[in-house]
Amino acid sequence: MCLGSDNIYFDHNQLLTRPGGYPGSSWHSHPIGAGRDNCGVADLTEYRAQPNTNLTICYPEGFETGKDGGLKIVKGSHLFRDPANCRFTTDDEMEQQWLVNRVHPVTGVPLQIERLSLPPGSIVCCLSHAVHGVAPKAAERKTRWCTLFCYKKQDDLTGFVQPPRAVPPVWALKAKQGELPDILQKLLRHSFDRKLTGGRTEHDET
Repeated sequence: MCLGSDNIYFDHNQLLTRPGGYPGSSWHSHPIGAGRDNCGVADLTEYRAQPNTNLTICYPEGFETGKDGGLKIVKGSHLFRDPANCRFTTDDEMEQQWLVNRVHPVTGVPLQIERLSLPPGSIVCCLSHAVHGVAPKAAERKTRWCTLFCYKKQDDLTGFVQPPRAVPPVWALKAKQGELPDILQKLLRHSFDRKLTGGRTEHDET
């Protein structure tokens, strides 16, 4: 649903667990490569056609606002495709610099920071270009558990898919040899199919 495609490909999975005392993470967004980064605002038609990456973030125990290691995000920021210029250490810096005079390209509503509070079992899905950060975790609070599953779609115009960032070689080999269930072979196809990746073997951010 987020990527607007039935053809999705697995990119990587990692733990994002944050213990008490975690200082928080700065504001940032993630590039998607294929020349689609730092190239200005996209209208919806262009954005939906480009290659893209979805971050599916799972919080089994949830979190509160404040110093609980919670996610902070700016809705609509993905359409600006600006990972090079949205990096700031504090919320004040973000609000006084990147957010100044920026409005949502579709709704016209001024962009602002949303500090989430989520119950146990919550999942957040956002696109790679969405500007986000993580609040600090107070020393006396319990560990915030979290895992990330990252998926991507192909470029609608070229049909190419960026190679994955972290598919273990043994799984890529098993997929290539047809030793995995069909759905896994499809999800991992870009780890071995060079026609699908346009000949690329590594993630390309240009």
